[in-house]
Amino acid sequence: MFNVIYNFDDKLFIQKEGEDLSINHVMDTYLDKLCLLSGTTLKGSINASKKLLPKTRKVPIYVACIDDYIIPLASPLSNDCIWISANNYLTCYELNNKTYIKFKDRSIYEVAFSTFTIRMQYKKYLKLERARKEMKYEYIVRKNK
Repeated sequence: MFNVIYNFDDKLFIQKEGEDLSINHVMDTYLDKLCLLSGTTLKGSINASKKLLPKTRKVPIYVACIDDYIIPLASPLSNDCIWISANNYLTCYELNNKTYIKFKDRSIYEVAFSTFTIRMQYKKYLKLERARKEMKYEYIVRKNK
């Protein structure tokens, strides 16, 4: 499982356990392929999240094939967007005017976003996960009546 997906010098990287792995894809193509493995597209995943959340900018998306939400820190359709794994996120903090994200595997990633932005995006993920579970529960309860 990865912690971060990001672009650098027109190359796509995945950070996994503190190691940066280069992938021969463009960001939206790679994310679209992940979503296609789950039976939808990147735009379809974004639209599904927008239907469940009151705020519709920079929405996290659920990717079933990796059983994780990925959280955008910028516009999801931008190649400059950094995506973080919701399952692996632990905390974020500032130190010496820099912002860091710490993951459950204890790896740390420096980002050019404020802790406020990261925390707000993580709250969106929590709301989305809650809405998805409530919807699933309602469907199961109605189906069994």
